[in-house]
Amino acid sequence: MTLILRQSEVSGLLDLPRAMAVLEQTFREQAAGQVKQVAPLRFMNRGMRLVVGGLEAQDKNGLRVSVTGGCEMALLF
Repeated sequence: MTLILRQSEVSGLLDLPRAMAVLEQTFREQAAGQVKQVAPLRFMNRGMRLVVGGLEAQDKNGLRVSVTGGCEMALLF
């Protein structure tokens, strides 16, 4: 089952100090070459953009799809 959430439904769930710690760890992994990075892909005459990446040390991957006009979706694994 897929659950689609709006930003307004999840914005209060973020713990800013924890988020900053995760970002710091992610930047350390990136500096160590442990982050999978792929250049963004553009489709439909640049109307759709797909960004993928992963954190090997944390065993996490994700992708974000956005469409011209502001529609956007992120999937985290």
